[in-house]
Amino acid sequence: MLWGSPSSWLALGEARYRRGLIILAFGIVYVVWGSTYLAIRLAIDSLSPFLMAGCRFLVAGSILYLVGYSCGAAAPTRQQWLSGAVAGSLLIFLGNGGVVWAEQAISTGLAALLGATVPIWMVFLEWFGPERKRPTRRIAGGVLLGLLGMIGLIGPELISLEGSSLAGILAILVSCLAFTIGSLYLKYADLPRSLPMSAAVQLLTGGVMLLLVSVLDGEMSRFDVSAVTW
Repeated sequence: MLWGSPSSWLALGEARYRRGLIILAFGIVYVVWGSTYLAIRLAIDSLSPFLMAGCRFLVAGSILYLVGYSCGAAAPTRQQWLSGAVAGSLLIFLGNGGVVWAEQAISTGLAALLGATVPIWMVFLEWFGPERKRPTRRIAGGVLLGLLGMIGLIGPELISLEGSSLAGILAILVSCLAFTIGSLYLKYADLPRSLPMSAAVQLLTGGVMLLLVSVLDGEMSRFDVSAVTW
């Protein structure tokens, strides 16, 4: 037929639908993930860092747990909670907690640039890890191009080391390394098959760790609800 069969039109429509979902997913990542450094900086202006992060992840984890459970997902097993705690300690406690703490001493632009080193860590760890997965020229070029793009978007005036503490810079780099290790660990971890439930156990365990640090640091006693800005 000149205009194709109905099945070909359905296939074309499905392909466009999937492509639209991919574009939407990338857009969400760019806006939500990309704005996290600025959002953290605004939050810790009037909230203690570990208290803010702990509450944030406990709320998010609780919501996702309820979503997973309401969709029929089974409650996590003891082993899945343990695996979730390992992932949560790397991704949430160290990965995000380090960023939250560091942004007290460094600018959001510098934090974002250092955060963009995660793909570099990923390439190196996969290269020298058990799988010995050597990066191709395309991957190496993509990582380099992405890093240069981040520098161009942020601008040199926001990446200045002036006024930044060495401890803050090191904290960001350690958090990036921990996040990368945690991401690789997820490939082998025994976690719930349900994505909301899997994310929930990581967020909940990581959030508990952050709140524990908040209590030990005395943040709870210093909290003043009247000082919290909109």
